Amino acid sequence: MEQDHFNKNQKDTIFFINKFPLSKVYAEALEFQRYSEAGYRLVYLDMTQLYFADTYTSYGSGNKEYVVSMDGSIVCKTREEAISAIREYSARAWFFILHHSYTRDISEGWLFRSFKKYNCDYILTEIANVPEGISKQANIRRHLLFRAYTLLKQLQFGGLLRKTGNWIFLSLMGRDVIFRKPVFCFTPGAIGYHLFKTIYPGSEVVNIPSLNYYKYRNGLLKSKDHNDNNMPTYEYLLYLDQSIFDSPDNKLVGKHTIDKDLFFREINNYFDGLEKVIGKRVVIGASPKYHYNGHEYQGRDIVYNKTVELTAKADMVIVHTTSAVDYAIMMHKPIIFLVVEGFSDKIIEELQSFARALKRPVVNSRECIDTGRMNELSNVDREVYDTYISNYLTTEVFDVSFNEIIINKMRERNGVR
Repeated sequence: MEQDHFNKNQKDTIFFINKFPLSKVYAEALEFQRYSEAGYRLVYLDMTQLYFADTYTSYGSGNKEYVVSMDGSIVCKTREEAISAIREYSARAWFFILHHSYTRDISEGWLFRSFKKYNCDYILTEIANVPEGISKQANIRRHLLFRAYTLLKQLQFGGLLRKTGNWIFLSLMGRDVIFRKPVFCFTPGAIGYHLFKTIYPGSEVVNIPSLNYYKYRNGLLKSKDHNDNNMPTYEYLLYLDQSIFDSPDNKLVGKHTIDKDLFFREINNYFDGLEKVIGKRVVIGASPKYHYNGHEYQGRDIVYNKTVELTAKADMVIVHTTSAVDYAIMMHKPIIFLVVEGFSDKIIEELQSFARALKRPVVNSRECIDTGRMNELSNVDREVYDTYISNYLTTEVFDVSFNEIIINKMRERNGVR
């Protein structure tokens, strides 16, 4: 890769690094064109085959259009190939890691050692914070000791050793010892800010709006400008589908969630009972990860790419673990956190974390539904919702996307206004 002459005092390249396939949703969120318009050349290092050999045969199999590629991508199958590309762009690039915010996986230590060796400036970004059991006031060390105690209690010594190594690695990186620390950490919400400040004391931590906060504000503005014939004209409850039975991300890392046939049998039975009690229909806000034929939800309306608009007009929202629940929270909608009989323990744990953060009950798909229960689920504690928004989505009102904030910070660091 031959490089042209450039001013060494200014960086002219954004070097994106990703070990996961680039989804269409994530690519749109990153607004690559904004970085180009700001004068940066774009380089994309695709490490998927280094970590997941069968990436492109398994990922996005439910919807072939879900995976996208970037022009001019550098595809590497070995660490040596990746390090060679990093070395070549070390002086001229901002390195933008896409596949995690703060890493706790020591298996990626080689990447941050190469950043240290070649004096690379990189950023970490979190655009979709979710509850992890850490509060704004939490003592991080106490939280980690509790996690260690839990693993010991369960006699998971291998897991304890792995997690201990991961957190030692993280601590060293945060202090620029052996592993390079980030220049910037971008994160939405008070808890993410607290976490980054604790882990990376020598880095500049910057508050940004979450992706869903920005999409929420933009979506509402667009919906006011025109009427959409694809929107339901009747009163409805909204189910925020996440194709949980066939999630590309889960398949990639070998994470089992639920058998597909069991899922549809259970959830359709639940919807049948729910509709009888409330006298309203359930609409499916479809995930772009999966292409539905139309019969899976027994003839219920399936609507793609209208999550914000659908949520705005819904009487109630039904979810599992999708981050799209953010829209319901920002609109103060009643939320049903639904455990489908047959879910894996891991999925139930994630779902319960969301419910606890919002002080909402968890509902089982085989639970008896009656008017009294529905009245209970219809109540919304706006103060709790607003606390969630401040903790995880945004600490202030933003009229710009997180990408604009990132670009401005990089330009400021390079002395460009």
